[in-house]
Amino acid sequence: SISMNTSTVATPSPRPAWVWLAPVLIVLAGLIVYANGLHGPFLLDDHRAIEDNMSIRDWRSTTAVIHPPRQTPLTGRPLPNLSFATNYGLGGLAVEGYHAGNVLVHLLAALALFGVLRRSFARDLPGLPGSLAAGVPALMGALVWVVHPLNSETVNYLTQCTESMMALFCLLALYAAIRGLDGKRLNRWELAAVVAAFCGVASKESALVIPFIVAAWDRTFAFPSWSAAWARRCPLYGLLTLS
Repeated sequence: SISMNTSTVATPSPRPAWVWLAPVLIVLAGLIVYANGLHGPFLLDDHRAIEDNMSIRDWRSTTAVIHPPRQTPLTGRPLPNLSFATNYGLGGLAVEGYHAGNVLVHLLAALALFGVLRRSFARDLPGLPGSLAAGVPALMGALVWVVHPLNSETVNYLTQCTESMMALFCLLALYAAIRGLDGKRLNRWELAAVVAAFCGVASKESALVIPFIVAAWDRTFAFPSWSAAWARRCPLYGLLTLS
């Protein structure tokens, strides 16, 4: 049975030396797969989102950047618009910078996924050695995810940075919420999860699932009942829902 005392729930054991190589392998896999896509042209909505988007012409104009034009793929999504404004400030309309930015976000999301999987497996399989129960399956899952063809659209189709940034912040919110289980209510990790949730919604509206994902993870891996999860984490759930 799972103890309601979260301070005694199994946590990842100290990382063996090889586990530090896992993030390097994930990043290398992503770079190898997407290295040949940096020169891809603007596609479909990229023309409206980048070429015809006057709000990204000066990233120092905060008002314009955080209020993307209406009736565009970036409407109501200020963080991706800020990303495009930064790229424009560094390299104008050169596609390489935009693709590099998308690759970076995708790799960061893969690393966040690795962290989520490692801590999830460590709690779900506490009887096995830490490196076997957490590191190996987490690395396998993150590697498959970072190179999977279904995710290629978020890199090659530049406007889909809205999707990849949303995914990144969703995973960061979940990771921070998991780390926050071992502290007091509304500790720094839980507050970081709230910040990530707000950033996720500022990237794409579908980030509204974050409170449900965190609650479902808690019930599955950390608490014996919904009432136990609510009693411990209701402030976090409330703040996540505000996003």
